[in-house]
Amino acid sequence: MSTAGSASADADSKEEHQKAEIPSSSPLSSLAELDSPLKPVRPRRKAATNKRYTSPPRSESKSIPQRQKKKPAAAKRSTKKTKWDAESILKDPKSPLATANLRSILCNPLTWTALDQDERTEILSLFPDKGHILDAGTKDARPNFASLMNDDSFRYDCAAYTDNIAQGRHDPEWLASAWSAHERRRAGDFDKYLIDKLEEDWGVEIPEEMKVRRTTPVTEADDGEKQGKDDSKKEKAKIDDRMEIDELAL
Repeated sequence: MSTAGSASADADSKEEHQKAEIPSSSPLSSLAELDSPLKPVRPRRKAATNKRYTSPPRSESKSIPQRQKKKPAAAKRSTKKTKWDAESILKDPKSPLATANLRSILCNPLTWTALDQDERTEILSLFPDKGHILDAGTKDARPNFASLMNDDSFRYDCAAYTDNIAQGRHDPEWLASAWSAHERRRAGDFDKYLIDKLEEDWGVEIPEEMKVRRTTPVTEADDGEKQGKDDSKKEKAKIDDRMEIDELAL
């Protein structure tokens, strides 16, 4: 008994000694209040309140967001100008007629029916061969499309016409320079060049009697000017004669 009593006395004194060593302001002072340092205290969790989601009352209607309707844009009225007209389609090198099959277009009966009577008469008057015209001299005169399709000259002319459009040979400036060159060639401006080129290419010399000799063509303006000069000479001669007569009379 004495041994148990002494052991309990020692434990009490040790506990009092530990209490005395730990100051009251220390965070370890709260450990002294625990029943036993070997039994940790588990903190209690706060029970979370279950949230219940209640449906809105039937009287309240949910507002559904609606998209704003876009106002339709005003349709732009664009007056589309046609690129090709009756003049440009016959002159522009990029014309669709430059790559079209002109022979098939002209030999289509619908092309002939699209023309009025005056246009038909004008076209038929330009035909070099009346054998390609059916019912010639009547109101029902029309081209013989079957014979035209088998005519090599017509085939060549249609191909040459479209090729000239593609090469820009129907352009007004090109035509003006072409006619100018034609007049110069007619006047003999290129005779020397052609003779020199022929002699150089063939290695021969053309005799003088075989060379082309041109006379300057007399135009109406030159003829009128010459006539005016002759009239003025005659009038001057008459005046001189009168002066001589007057001097003799004095």
